Parts: sequence; C-alpha cells; structure tokens
Amino acid sequence: MDRRALNLQHDSMHRVRGVVVHDAVQAAAALAAAAESLPQDAALLLLSAPGAAQYLSPRLFLAITGPALANMLPVLDCGTAAGHALAALRAGCPALVLAPCPASAVVAAAAAEAGACLWPTPP
Repeated sequence: MDRRALNLQHDSMHRVRGVVVHDAVQAAAALAAAAESLPQDAALLLLSAPGAAQYLSPRLFLAITGPALANMLPVLDCGTAAGHALAALRAGCPALVLAPCPASAVVAAAAAEAGACLWPTPP
C-alpha cells in the first residue's frame, strides 16, 4: 500500500483524526471507535507517545497497531533520534515523526524512497 494513498495533504487534514495509543488494547479500541464514528473518507492515525522510539522497537509498535490499512496509519514518534527513525523505516514503519535535527534531510530522503510519511511534529 502506498502510504500516500491516505492523502494526508494539508488541505485534507480536516479528514484526519489521530489518537495516541500505548498498547494493543487501546489500538483495537481506537479502530473500533473509528469504524463506528469516522466518515468513510476520513483517516485514522494511531500515534505513539512522544519519543516512543527511544524505548519501543519499531516492530513492537507495528505489532501493537497492526498493519497499515486503507484508512489507518500507524505513526511512530522518534523525537530527535534520526538513527531510530532510520531503523523504523527499515522495519517497515509507514509513518514517522522526527523533530528537526542535523540528520533530518537524510531521514527525509530515506522516507521518500521507502514511500513513508514523515512529519516534524505529530500531525
């Protein structure tokens, strides 16, 4: 799935809703609530806690959130840790938050090559 299929451009951000999840139970509850309440053309972002990549492996985060779906995208927050962001891209994370840091351009290029979304702040 092309991560950009969610059309997360600034002009469509009003159709995007995000929720911070800390475990699989919260992720499942967020998905269930979104299925009942979000319009069909809306997207749900399952966001990690700020800087979660410091203590949460990308593979564990993806196991918690489940795979990206047509209208759901897991977003791992890497704080300013470019190395964690690159590891998350290698692990298949479809979307990341990386605060501005000296290696932001390198991570942005890697994210573009991987087809992943990258934001400087949580969307």
